[in-house]
Amino acid sequence: MFKYLFEVEYRDGSIYKQHPEDLSETGDPGKNSFSDVLPRLEEIRLFQLVGDGHIFTVNLEDLHFEIDNIPFIMHDPNVALTNIRLIYFRRTKINATMVGNGLPEEQSREVSYRMGWQANTSDGKNIQQVMEFK
Repeated sequence: MFKYLFEVEYRDGSIYKQHPEDLSETGDPGKNSFSDVLPRLEEIRLFQLVGDGHIFTVNLEDLHFEIDNIPFIMHDPNVALTNIRLIYFRRTKINATMVGNGLPEEQSREVSYRMGWQANTSDGKNIQQVMEFK
């Protein structure tokens, strides 16, 4: 269903993996896998997207990123940050044309993934670092 599936490692060492069909473990048909993570957002240590032979990681403890286990940072490590929060979402772009019956017909679909973090500086400024990939 998705090119990349997320995996979460919590501070207690437990791991949660997105269901391949994005179903919640609760069995609630109105919920997706991320709804299982929401109650524990503040406990996340690592968030990863895995698939297509790649691993994209954001570490919410020291705020570094990794692509295929190669670490890097995108912020000034000398700036003290608080209230660190995960950023994650998928964006779907659908190209369609109108057909004879007046209804759109999908021509192509492109999904991009965004993941990263946001935090606050000591003076309350909001900082965000996000990477996007397809």
